[in-house]
Amino acid sequence: LDTGALAPGPRLRHLGGPAGAGTQRTGRSHRPLLPPCVRPGDSHRRIAARKETAYGERKREIAAELTVHFEKGRELTRAVHYLGKAGENAVRRRAHQEAISHLTKGLDLLTILPETPEHAQQELQLHLTLGTSLMATKGYAAPELERLYARARELCQQLKETPQLPAVLGGLWVFYATRARLRTARELAEQYLTVAGTRQR
Repeated sequence: LDTGALAPGPRLRHLGGPAGAGTQRTGRSHRPLLPPCVRPGDSHRRIAARKETAYGERKREIAAELTVHFEKGRELTRAVHYLGKAGENAVRRRAHQEAISHLTKGLDLLTILPETPEHAQQELQLHLTLGTSLMATKGYAAPELERLYARARELCQQLKETPQLPAVLGGLWVFYATRARLRTARELAEQYLTVAGTRQR
């Protein structure tokens, strides 16, 4: 643990010894000696856990706040989860720029996490929510949408049976239909009907 960034203060005196005994002189600075059990991010993880418990089923209401604590606590999978919830909250308020900020940050964090089915599912949901905000802010023919839904389709293929596939095909259909690429749009519409019909059986 590098404790150089932690400023000494009176709160450290409970560790024992007279005032000043909890620091050591290194050049011109004084560095506090902290117990080896203290790790960066511990306090943020504890705060996030307490808030999750306190809010219970309403914890998504403070998703943006929980995201900060889990990211600083290096619980990145949970940080991504709450970034998605924060993005969904913003979409419901029609605060699409805020939603885009949360969702793109979640996608950025996923790039440093290992590739697992759980993370692929998170990425898929982030893309779908992001698609809603991009359509609202940039229109149905925005080039970003083609890349976004194409990636979402790849993730559906990786995950095999996913309930999000109809929404992905629908997003692609909207893009190609708006761009007047009618052959591709028709093929997507047929795929959508096939998938929807299969799921209703």
